[in-house]
Amino acid sequence: MKLFELIKEINSLEIVGEKNITIEGVTSFSKAVKKNYLFAAIPGFKSDGFFYLEEAIKNGAVAFLLPQERKKDIVKNNNFTYLYTSEIRKTYALICKKFYFLENEIPFLIGITGTQGKTTTTYLIKHILDSFNIPSGLIGTIKHFDGENWIKALNTTPESEFIYSLLNKLTKRKIKHCVMEVSSHALALERVYGLEFKIVGFTNLGHDHLDFHKNIENYKKSKKKIFDYLKDGWAIINADDKFGQELIKELKKREMNILTYGIHSSSACIKAKITKINLSGMEFIIKINDKNKLIKGWAKIFGKHNLYNILLSFCAAKILGLNEKEILNKIAEFSGVPGRLEKVENNLGINAYIDFAHTPESLEAVLTVLKPFSKRLILVFGCGGERDKEKRPLMGEIACKWADIVIITQDNSRRESFEDILRDILKGVNKEVLIEADRKKAIEKAVSLAQKGDTLLIAGKGHENYQIIGEQVLYFNDKEELMKAFKKCYI
Repeated sequence: MKLFELIKEINSLEIVGEKNITIEGVTSFSKAVKKNYLFAAIPGFKSDGFFYLEEAIKNGAVAFLLPQERKKDIVKNNNFTYLYTSEIRKTYALICKKFYFLENEIPFLIGITGTQGKTTTTYLIKHILDSFNIPSGLIGTIKHFDGENWIKALNTTPESEFIYSLLNKLTKRKIKHCVMEVSSHALALERVYGLEFKIVGFTNLGHDHLDFHKNIENYKKSKKKIFDYLKDGWAIINADDKFGQELIKELKKREMNILTYGIHSSSACIKAKITKINLSGMEFIIKINDKNKLIKGWAKIFGKHNLYNILLSFCAAKILGLNEKEILNKIAEFSGVPGRLEKVENNLGINAYIDFAHTPESLEAVLTVLKPFSKRLILVFGCGGERDKEKRPLMGEIACKWADIVIITQDNSRRESFEDILRDILKGVNKEVLIEADRKKAIEKAVSLAQKGDTLLIAGKGHENYQIIGEQVLYFNDKEELMKAFKKCYI
């Protein structure tokens, strides 16, 4: 593709150099640059793409997208073309879109945003679609699916080049649907700029990411941005959520199609309630208000938080015109998501689970669903370093409220000391707790204390297989360590 074709409809670009050059690839990662690539020198939080120009040139870059303010720092070279912009992230997203979709049509996009529930909901929607023989791609926290391969995820919502590249692969493979987790970071950083969603689902707004957004209003503002990318489609909103109610009012003013769901809200279009629950699953009833219709369902995933995930997924499938009873049959077959209330089997009569819960709301959701089925509830948890400090005492308070035995340990402390993190957590603690900085030893301690009939929850990391301590990224897997600890008890 010629550079002039790539940038033809992009405004506010200052171009220095030849436009009639061939571009064979686009990337913002200097190590990924190949011959005849365009390199986007995007400023980041820890590094700046500007300082990787030499590496990009060495690897074959012929064109560079740069922030306008970097023009003064560039020594012009006639062998290269420089593109300057005041909105580098938006511009780069549009370049990626044009590069991968000059002629092809972007798949039908279903975007899910919110603090909790995105991963389970996206996996469940994909499961429903696949079960109806509607092949779909997936972009999310754990893995991405491009129609043939599962790819380990580095971010909940990856950079623009990865998104458009994956969507391009889906199109080439004649896969017409893609389900995507859309994080507040991705929205704030314009990673999904240029996309057109046909369905957008909102789960809830909780206490998270304030280290990045600085305050709750900025967090809300980022979440709202996804509805700017909803084109002639449907917004599915949790009517039980306070911010969800704000969204409903705002989207009505924008004359958008809205389908609301909830457990408590009398105004929700589609409601549900749990009729029976145990550690094997739950029975529930869905009520469709406009038809005054009741449908019974069953799911292997359980708990109030999962009923919300089921409701959102049901709504998305209903909008696609799928049969309501068949949707519930497919939901009943869904086995869940790795690291989300995932059971770890053992021969000790202990109900053991790992879960990604790392916010006050998600931790309380999991603890409250496990509590009624526990002789004693034993919790191992910690809080991440260099992240939202306000949630730490809240999590300490919630841990003490619901768990009988609390063991506080390290999560991803990063460059923050465990002692400082612990001090914040302890501000919310109102009873005696155990402290073990070594996460492996904390898990072993929990297993040694557990007795038949007890429930053990290792919270915070879920599917993750690493631990960040200082600058080191160390291999660590909660499930594996829990299984090892159980194995020691058998000997």
